Amino acid sequence: MSELDRVGNNVNVLFQKFVGFMQDTGIIFMALLALFGLLLFLVSGKNPIVKRVGMMMSIVFGVFIFVFAYMPVLYYYYTGGEPAPANTKIEEVFVTTHSGLSRMFKVLLIIGIPVAVTVMLLGLLIRGLGANNPMSKRRGIGMVMLSPIILFLLYIIPNVLHFL
Repeated sequence: MSELDRVGNNVNVLFQKFVGFMQDTGIIFMALLALFGLLLFLVSGKNPIVKRVGMMMSIVFGVFIFVFAYMPVLYYYYTGGEPAPANTKIEEVFVTTHSGLSRMFKVLLIIGIPVAVTVMLLGLLIRGLGANNPMSKRRGIGMVMLSPIILFLLYIIPNVLHFL
């Protein structure tokens, strides 16, 4: 094996590690930003600028979640690699480790469940106390609807990352 081939293999391995890292961190970061955009959209009230920013954040970062999820497929397709045999496992094509992420998600789950329940209860309180204010009623309903979405994402993201 020549020196140039060895350097090329090292660059390929480095790029594969970079893609795995971007999947591990990028999906989580983009999901958080998409949720933040959804939250901005829900609590923006009559402010059209904040409403537009929230909607654009939800759409753009939602698309980026899929970009980061399918990055290995795009990389493998566009590098001109020959098709892998039918019995090849995905771990042989892209090797990633998720041990640190699984611990991080366990901590997020331990913290996230009480926070989501508290947000839901505060939303019910705001909804109940907003007798004549339609904006506070909508804000309370938005908080109540957002807490199960947060819990669902906390449960589903580690399982999705496990399959990537």
